[in-house]
Amino acid sequence: MKVDFMSIETVGLDGTKGDPIETCKAIARIVYNKTKNLDLVDTAFKIHKGEVVDLETSDISEIRRLLDDPENQVFAFFKKAVFEYLDEVLKKRKDELKKQDV
Repeated sequence: MKVDFMSIETVGLDGTKGDPIETCKAIARIVYNKTKNLDLVDTAFKIHKGEVVDLETSDISEIRRLLDDPENQVFAFFKKAVFEYLDEVLKKRKDELKKQDV
């Protein structure tokens, strides 16, 4: 499924909006440095550049796992925004599959 990390909107405690390319770079750095999935290493380069990437459900689960790892010290507001976006992507995909079954 197509995932556009540039569309994630982060908002800090003071209400300031984060830069989407910085969000992409942060996600890409964690994926690049921590994943054991070699396919996701190539994906990290694309995410870093702000490109739309094609991910499997397992890839999304891996990215969530990496961001949720306390060792990576990801701020809660950042995780919340990313997780909500990824949940939305997964829900949309699930709905599409349901329509195909009908």
